[in-house]
Amino acid sequence: MNGIIDFDKEHIERLLDEVLGNVSFHGDTYDDGISMKNIKLHEIALNHIWAKLRDTAYQAAGKQEFSAVDIINQIESISKEHIDDVEDVIGLIKESKGEYMSKIRLTQELDYVSGHLRYGHLELVVDADKWNDLSEEEKKAFFEDNAYIVVDDYEVEDHGKSKNTPIKESDEE
Repeated sequence: MNGIIDFDKEHIERLLDEVLGNVSFHGDTYDDGISMKNIKLHEIALNHIWAKLRDTAYQAAGKQEFSAVDIINQIESISKEHIDDVEDVIGLIKESKGEYMSKIRLTQELDYVSGHLRYGHLELVVDADKWNDLSEEEKKAFFEDNAYIVVDDYEVEDHGKSKNTPIKESDEE
């Protein structure tokens, strides 16, 4: 919140605490019930603040005035500043629910695979403007030279398990 040095940050925080109330965990006490009610007030305040920032960003987007650019930059900075904190809290909650667990990918090479391919297609991602500038003949030649095969359907009839290659561990992505 650089640029807002005219405001007394501590005074504003005290006012917010007075209006919204404290939120903390005490362990199944009366104070936790109060915190649950206050969390709802905090949610209302967050939604209201975010709506104001979002609406202002939409109003200023694409405008050329210096003030519009400054507003967009400030809202972007605020958003980036808080996104990491939000992701940390979501991660903590997922971890406490057991949604995160350490995973590794296990692989082992096979001695052979036999079967047959059923269906496939050629695929290529290109710059649309450059593609549209090509003639039909150039498009066909370029596609044939650069597209790669994607197997859509296959059948494995048999495979040979390797007795000599180790099982490899790698991080799950």
